[in-house]
Amino acid sequence: MKFYDREKEITTINKIVQTSKKKGQLIVLQGKRRVGKTALILYTFRKQPFLYFFVSKKTEKILNQLTLLSFRICKNSGT
Repeated sequence: MKFYDREKEITTINKIVQTSKKKGQLIVLQGKRRVGKTALILYTFRKQPFLYFFVSKKTEKILNQLTLLSFRICKNSGT
C-alpha cells in the first residue's frame, strides 16, 4: 500500500518508537472516520510487534476521560 503525503506522520511515529526503547511511550491516534488512521498504524508497524487498541463510539467518552487524565499526569510529572 502506498501512502501519499503521510511521510511526516510515519516519521513522527517512528521517532516515538525509537524513544520508547529508552522510555515507555503511548501513541493515541484520533481523527475523523475513514481517513486511514488504522491503515497508517498497520503500515508503520508492519515489521514489528505492537499492541493495537480500538475504541468504539460506545467507549469514546471513556477514552476522552483517559486522555484528559494522561495529560494531567504528564503535566504533574513534568514530562
